[in-house]
Amino acid sequence: MGRGYQPILATQWPVSNPFVIPQHTPSMSTTFESVNTLVGSPFVALTEHGPVELVLVEATERARGHLPEQFRTPFTLLFHGPDVPRLSQATYTLSHPQLGSVQWMLVPSMPDTRSPNIARYEALFG
Repeated sequence: MGRGYQPILATQWPVSNPFVIPQHTPSMSTTFESVNTLVGSPFVALTEHGPVELVLVEATERARGHLPEQFRTPFTLLFHGPDVPRLSQATYTLSHPQLGSVQWMLVPSMPDTRSPNIARYEALFG
């Protein structure tokens, strides 16, 4: 073992059984209906640069294809944010007054040539 390495003992693990995957995670309970009404409202992303305000500008349902009924309809969310700092692709904690705190992966999207000083980020829910 290297210097400074501290193994986590099973008795220190934060859950009773680390091999049990929770049935529902916050992102799995997110539906198009629950976020579509939030278009136009601000979210705050907690980042390594500090809090960054992102505005949800679009929610788009995607085709279900051959998905079984028990799966939600896929959708994407488009956020606009400040030009600086630019966020990298990562999972961020976002907070919203109505939705609470969620953890979503945000992916930088191609800039809009009409608004080059606005960063765009997409979240995909399948």
